[in-house]
Amino acid sequence: MLCAIYVFCSHCCPSIPQAVKALHRLIDQLHSHIKKLYQDQETQKRSVQQITRDKERELRQQREELSMEREQALDLLKERLIQEHVEEVSKLQRTKMKESRGGESQVLRQQLWQKDEELRAIQRSMSQWKDQTAAKLALKFEEEFTSELER
Repeated sequence: MLCAIYVFCSHCCPSIPQAVKALHRLIDQLHSHIKKLYQDQETQKRSVQQITRDKERELRQQREELSMEREQALDLLKERLIQEHVEEVSKLQRTKMKESRGGESQVLRQQLWQKDEELRAIQRSMSQWKDQTAAKLALKFEEEFTSELER
């Protein structure tokens, strides 16, 4: 090995001490370059970690905002349905008082029962819609977050 270095160096350098000095300079340059590469790697690693934390925070905020908006929309829908139900019941009760106690009261009770069943069905479908929407939103945000991380 030393012979190969000597032969190599004798062609480009006049003496072995100068060749050794040149090799030491090259080694020092390589060490400096490797150190800089490690520093660059660490800098990029910290940058990726910060971006990941930022994206996770943004995703949490968006999820919270969507959850709040969804809850508000559901509350409004619930209030509207309850109000409609109360108005329908009141209307049926007024009609019941005005009419005789004959077959009409049975019809009104049947209508009231049907309205109650409709309300229960709407509440069940709202609950299912809420669960489905939450699952879809979670999946969508995970996909967006993954695509952001990949960029």
